[in-house]
Amino acid sequence: MKQIIESCSYQQLERDLRNTEGHHYFGLHRGIDEYLLFCRYDMPGMNFWYGPFDGKEPEYEAIVYEVWNREVLEKKTIKKGYLFQLREWTVIHLKKI
Repeated sequence: MKQIIESCSYQQLERDLRNTEGHHYFGLHRGIDEYLLFCRYDMPGMNFWYGPFDGKEPEYEAIVYEVWNREVLEKKTIKKGYLFQLREWTVIHLKKI
């Protein structure tokens, strides 16, 4: 988990109140440029908010990690509006391109 945190600009991230439920998932963000979301449980049908609210669709580099083994489950370039499957014990890291 420490290696995942250190792979992003964690010193500049702030708590993301739109993406924090406290028990099931917790989000950090740096404006609309970077997001880090920790999922503790499977959350079928749930998603999280990211990107601007002005209709623009910037691209993000998305990496989904399995927390315990720091295994990369998914790595791709996405546009705002992509729906992630929130799975237990995963971290989603988005970085604006």
